[in-house]
Amino acid sequence: MTKPVDRYHADLSQISLEALADALRSRTMIPSRRALKDDLDARFARLEAIGIDTMADLLAALKSKATIVQVASETDLSVDYLSLLRREANSYLPNPVSLGKLPNVDSVHVQVLADQGISNTRHLLRNVAKRGAREELAESTGIPISCLDELACLSDLCRLYGVGPVFARLLYDAGFQTLDSLRGSTAEDLVRLYEERTGKPADFGAHEIQVTLELAAVLDRIVEV
Repeated sequence: MTKPVDRYHADLSQISLEALADALRSRTMIPSRRALKDDLDARFARLEAIGIDTMADLLAALKSKATIVQVASETDLSVDYLSLLRREANSYLPNPVSLGKLPNVDSVHVQVLADQGISNTRHLLRNVAKRGAREELAESTGIPISCLDELACLSDLCRLYGVGPVFARLLYDAGFQTLDSLRGSTAEDLVRLYEERTGKPADFGAHEIQVTLELAAVLDRIVEV
C-alpha cells in the first residue's frame, strides 16, 4: 500500500496567537489552567513582541525547559506560566488513540491490524485514509471493508480537539462520519447530543466545543468515505 503524507494534526502555523488568546478568553477553564486568563492581552503582547505570531511559533519557542527559560528572560513572563501555556498549546495536538480503546470495535480485528503495525488512530490514517488502501487491506487481512471504513471514520473524529474515543463513537453513531459531516452543527448542538445520548450532564461546555469546531475547519481532509 502507498502511504499518504502524515497530516494527522492541524497545521499550527495557520492558527494565530491572537486566535489562541480569543479561545482562552471565551473558554471556561479548569482550575489548574485558569491562570492562563490572567493579564491575557498583556502577556500575549509580550510574546508577539519577540516574534511569536502563531501557535507553531509558540510551541517551537517553548519546546524545552531551556527555551522556556530563555523566553521567560526575554518577556519577563514566569517559567510556570509559560510551561502552563505550552501544555495548553500541546492539547491542540491530541495523542493518537489505541484502536483497542475505541468502543464496540472487534478485538480480533484490532489484533490483526496490530500484527500489520497498525495499533492506533494515527497509524491507521497514515496507512488507509484512502478507500483503495482500505480495500487492499481488507483483501489481505480478511477484515471486512465495512469495519475498516468505520475505523477510518472513528480515527478521523479522534483528531479533533477534546474528542476522545467515547465521544468519537457517540458522534459516529449519531451520523457524523468525518470532519466535514460536522459542518452546520453548532457547539450547543453537540453538547445537547452528548447529554441526550449519555443521559448525563456534559463535563464540558459550548465554549470548549466551539474550539473543537474551529479546529475541525483547519484540519486537512484526509479520509475518503
